[in-house]
Amino acid sequence: MLCVSVLLYYYTIIYKFSQIALWGPMVAITVVVAPISTVGFELPKVLVAASFSLCAAIYLLIKREDTVGVLMGSLPGKFLIGYCVVLLLSLLWSIAPVMSIVGAAPRFQGVAFHVSLVCLTVLFALVSKTTKGLGAIEDAFVISNLLMVGYGVLQMMQMDPLSSLWQSEAFLGRIFSTIGHPNSLGQCILLTSPFLVRRLYRTESRTQKLVWASLCLMNIVVLFGTVSRSAMLALALVVLFFVPNILRWCRGCIKNVSKITVVTSVLIVLLLVAVGSLFFIGRFSKAPVEARSTSARVVMINSAVHMIQSRPLGYGLETLSLVTPQFIGKDIYAYESLTTIVDRMHSTPLDVLVMLGPLGLVMYYGLICTLLWQLWIKRMEEKGEWHMACLVGIASYSIALLFGFASIASAVLCAALIGLGIGITGNVALVPRLCSALWNVCMVVCCFAAFAIATQWTLAQLYHASAAQFEGTR
Repeated sequence: MLCVSVLLYYYTIIYKFSQIALWGPMVAITVVVAPISTVGFELPKVLVAASFSLCAAIYLLIKREDTVGVLMGSLPGKFLIGYCVVLLLSLLWSIAPVMSIVGAAPRFQGVAFHVSLVCLTVLFALVSKTTKGLGAIEDAFVISNLLMVGYGVLQMMQMDPLSSLWQSEAFLGRIFSTIGHPNSLGQCILLTSPFLVRRLYRTESRTQKLVWASLCLMNIVVLFGTVSRSAMLALALVVLFFVPNILRWCRGCIKNVSKITVVTSVLIVLLLVAVGSLFFIGRFSKAPVEARSTSARVVMINSAVHMIQSRPLGYGLETLSLVTPQFIGKDIYAYESLTTIVDRMHSTPLDVLVMLGPLGLVMYYGLICTLLWQLWIKRMEEKGEWHMACLVGIASYSIALLFGFASIASAVLCAALIGLGIGITGNVALVPRLCSALWNVCMVVCCFAAFAIATQWTLAQLYHASAAQFEGTR
């Protein structure tokens, strides 16, 4: 009854379409955690994301939104429909269909969850058509970023008020904030920080510019604190690509300030970068750490090649933990602990290819590449700043995923960013209203299934925690 009441409450808010109803759940997804070992960081985010997607699906159905028209109005939208179809069809060739639907611990990213992400993408594509909706989306990214980075700064300063609840030693001094993993935190910073830069670029007040510039520097410092090489590589490539624009903007800023201010600002930047660099030095001061990480990835990549050759169509979502022992063997234990279970290849292209096959890979990266192209060619239009923020976020995130995999928070943020990109670059195609009605009904059914699965996962893990606590007191 409590869950139903919460859903009805969210539905009434979303039906009124206030801004807080959009960015509130998004912020909650990035910050919600549970200090229970069996629940931890990911599962609460799954439950909030599933609840939000169900409310979004109900809203789209009640309002009779032209969802199919929005998707069919652009090439990325068509690829999104194709990707959704591949997700559902993958159950036919999955080696464990039930496992593919509900997901598996500790990722919980089954077909139901991915379809709920598609629903959120459509919602953000529709919302981005209005000025009020764009403001709410920007608020969602900015507030999420400030909370994540703010908590990360506390961890870097050894002032984390919840430090006793986390097993911080498992991350070897790396910063994980409310996301739960350093690499995932780096991905979330890449997705959200472009909107801080947009506000820095748009504001006219010198004081406000100083505030936003300081927040952007804090993002860089915390990104260093994550010691995520994939995120740092993505940031470096994006900055290198936009060096002319950055230099032009810096020249304009320098003209309006004194030399003392410029020198002081440069010293502050160097000091903050030096502080962040200390985490890199501490992490890789011991050679075996870096060598072990690289060697383990080589083993997984080699095994992925044999897995693809053995089953080209794919194995289905969330099934790699069942398959990898047959292909990886004992080689991985030279670099990882004996309890290690390999459920990801630590490279999203490989993960998609192994789990969804070549068709899934084409649809997923067709969506990403066509969207990036649309954003690039329309960057000089009226909403060019939105196009650039969306472009930088998706591009840097995609680069980071070449050497990693998505978490719940980063997947939701990416879905929202893709929806924003589709909304501001595409048009609304003329399609029969029946198509949108059927799509909306299917989304409600799928999102309800995702919500039910997330609820059952949460209850099961809570029961597990209670049983473990009871066993410990005997």
